[in-house]
Amino acid sequence: MTKMNPSSSRRKEKQNPKGHHEANERPARKRQRTAALQDLSDVHTLPYLAKRLGVRQSSAAFRRYRGVRWQALTFFYHHKVSLLTSAATVLCAATLQAADADPTEASRNVQLPDPPVHDLNRIGLSYRVGYNISAKFTGLGGFAAQSNPGPSTGGVNHEYDDGYVRVDSTHNGLGLTWNWGFDSASQVQGDNLLLSSTRTVASGSAREGANDFQHGIEATYARELGTFRKARWGFEGAFNFMNVNMRNNASVPVSVTRLTDTYALDGVIPFDPITSQNPYQGTFMGPGPLIADAPIQRTEQVVPSGAIATGSRRLDANLFGLRIGPYIELPLSPKWTVGLNGGLALVMVESNFRFNETVSYSNTSLIQSGSKSDTDLLPGGYIEGNIAYQLNKSVSLQAGVQFQDVGDFTQKVNGKKATLHLTSGLLFTLGANYSF
Repeated sequence: MTKMNPSSSRRKEKQNPKGHHEANERPARKRQRTAALQDLSDVHTLPYLAKRLGVRQSSAAFRRYRGVRWQALTFFYHHKVSLLTSAATVLCAATLQAADADPTEASRNVQLPDPPVHDLNRIGLSYRVGYNISAKFTGLGGFAAQSNPGPSTGGVNHEYDDGYVRVDSTHNGLGLTWNWGFDSASQVQGDNLLLSSTRTVASGSAREGANDFQHGIEATYARELGTFRKARWGFEGAFNFMNVNMRNNASVPVSVTRLTDTYALDGVIPFDPITSQNPYQGTFMGPGPLIADAPIQRTEQVVPSGAIATGSRRLDANLFGLRIGPYIELPLSPKWTVGLNGGLALVMVESNFRFNETVSYSNTSLIQSGSKSDTDLLPGGYIEGNIAYQLNKSVSLQAGVQFQDVGDFTQKVNGKKATLHLTSGLLFTLGANYSF
């Protein structure tokens, strides 16, 4: 048996002192690692969990579960340093790259959403329909007397619709005249002769167009000036045109005023002396039967609907309108908007009024006609409500209703009057708008 020299062993320890300490440190380091893994695996809780779950600790399932968890934790412990080192390296590289990057270039590469662009100007074109715009024709059937009875005194000519009493060649000596005559035997009542003169009263009237639609067009421009919460407000101006045609062909009853003078015959036979049948027709030179040249009685009577006025009345007018005022709009949704506006309205009327009329009463028919053009400017106001639907960013459809009051337009010709009522008309619009 070979004996080891102590001096040689001491020399080996002196030659490799580091390996000796490493060999002694390995079992201690292994024990620390095992204790750490056991702490990480929380093995002390496994019996508690097994008891709660009703699993025996000696069972194969319990041992298999404990072994799998032990292997997983062991792998994590051996590699946790390398994993953490790799993660730190990636994080540091990203941080250095971000620090070296140009902040201006980075901000340039960031894509921010564009702010919403809201157009402040809007133009529109609409079809415009007027309703409850009417015309009234008055003074219909009015005719002056076609004869001149003169004063109810003697010595002057008296002209009637159905006869005459005039001055004769003797200048009505003794207040008597042979220059007289009449048309019908029915005018002789007893010992008196009735002569009359009739005129019609301009009492007839007719209305037209209240239920008709008048057509036109309107162009608008609006400028938004501000907002209030969700509402937008600004000013709107518009120019519009409408052609109005009013025609009336109704038969209208009119009143008649009849003046009647009564002359005394004093026993004179009022018929032709030769035939004794035809009404007498005297002359200036005469001779003939004599009667008093002044009536003994004069009466005047109004007969309602005593005549009928027929014919046509026509009023053609061009309406050029201008309106301006503030507006306010309130979005109901991204597509729908309601609005309200009002202000000053001006309407220039260019019109032509003409008529052709026949008035009939008793056995008489009177015809007259006339025509005249006129122009006038009517001031007033309006109010409008509308609703719009947005088709896209710039184009929208709009419908609205306006109430406009600019008063009445009146035109006269030959005693007839045409009045265009523009006080209570409703105007409906339908069109499109373009915003920019």
